[in-house]
Amino acid sequence: MRVIRIENLKDDMVLARPLFQKHGIVLLNEGATNLVRYKEKFKQMGIFYLYVEDDESRGIEIDDVVKQETRNEGRRVVGEMLKKLLNKQRIHINEIQDVVTSIIDDILTNKTVIVNLTDLKNTDDYLYGHAVNVSVLALIIGHAKGYSEKQLMYLGTGAILHDIGLALLPEDIVRKPEEKMTSEEKKIYRSHPKLGYETVKNSWDVDAFSKLIIWGHHECLDGTGYPRGLKGNDLHEMARIVAVCDVYDELTSSEIEPGKKMPSYLAMEYLSLNAGIKFDAEIIELFLNHIATYPVGSMVTLNDGRAGIVEKQNEGFPMRPVVRLLNVADYAIADLMKEMNAVIVDSE
Repeated sequence: MRVIRIENLKDDMVLARPLFQKHGIVLLNEGATNLVRYKEKFKQMGIFYLYVEDDESRGIEIDDVVKQETRNEGRRVVGEMLKKLLNKQRIHINEIQDVVTSIIDDILTNKTVIVNLTDLKNTDDYLYGHAVNVSVLALIIGHAKGYSEKQLMYLGTGAILHDIGLALLPEDIVRKPEEKMTSEEKKIYRSHPKLGYETVKNSWDVDAFSKLIIWGHHECLDGTGYPRGLKGNDLHEMARIVAVCDVYDELTSSEIEPGKKMPSYLAMEYLSLNAGIKFDAEIIELFLNHIATYPVGSMVTLNDGRAGIVEKQNEGFPMRPVVRLLNVADYAIADLMKEMNAVIVDSE
């Protein structure tokens, strides 16, 4: 199995995982063939990447730390929550907490040190998928920090709700890259943490930590964040965790620039460059050590020109996975823990 861009689909490729629409509705089942004929339809629906299997990727297993059923239920619950919010209906926080409990259970039963995250969101359900992804990432980091299950519940709930204020903004602003916004649009967009906080402050049975996350997930250590421009220790640790996870998931998603997402390694590089400046350095270190830089199933190019698919991780060494080489006899492997002169120079 591997992850591939829609434009690189070939006739012999078979869908390796079910393809879901909004709210977890199945669009195509695992095993679907003739995917090439759906290229344009996929693009129209905001689907730019697929899990596929072919001769080159056969036998490679992509194990997600969180079950697909858990993700689908999370998307469904978030979608229903946002719908109720817009219709000014009562929202039951226990439904969100049930999803968080399922995510926590999945994470606690997974013994893998380096986690592969290759959840493929489409533009139709970006906000739902983003909420769930950020919660998964935050809970992985919280678990790595030794949080209790109660603390993980606070963290996961706040992470799922962190962008709830975006649901109250005009969709054309939410979907626009911030660098392309007018000053007025940017002002409106940057109000969403406060809007989200005010939404849950009095009317929902939300814990204080989750409220701090909602209000503080766009703040930065150096005071350049928003909406309050907080600095250093004024930022709650849980908000710092969600800030990192939010940025990473946004960078590696194709929602803002359809069909173009930043490879994981470049997003990791961005986080590293801002460790101790915008983001908490300890959280960045945990993130880099526990989230795969080159997820299993991703396409990579080595410094000597060889290309391949990441087959598995070398525990404790996220920059040096095992790569199944393409265009060589019997799909030989390059174990980057053994080939110390070989490094990955590109990935998608």
